[in-house]
Amino acid sequence: MSDAAYSLALLNAIAGLATRLSVDGVAIYALRYDYPAFGSWQIVAGRRKARVRITWDGRDGHLRAEAGTPDAGGEFTGGRPVADRDYSRRRTEHAEILNFVYATIRQHTAAV
Repeated sequence: MSDAAYSLALLNAIAGLATRLSVDGVAIYALRYDYPAFGSWQIVAGRRKARVRITWDGRDGHLRAEAGTPDAGGEFTGGRPVADRDYSRRRTEHAEILNFVYATIRQHTAAV
């Protein structure tokens, strides 16, 4: 897959995630994507008083999630670990990873 096709596929998948979350009243507050860093990305999503930060390490094929509350300025600076997944041993499509991301965000931002 070309660089352009990979980037487009990932960003379209993230747009789909945002659409699914918005139906539940969950927003994406921050998104960082770094293709040169093996396609690594980070998403902060949730509600005003409950956030989840999902970090995908593209080099290691590792996903981790932290949940917590934002500070007084609305920034999410960290929280308790709530998920840790190793995808390094098999090729995984964006959709499978983002389905897990969706479930994790929903679980840890339920109507607060």
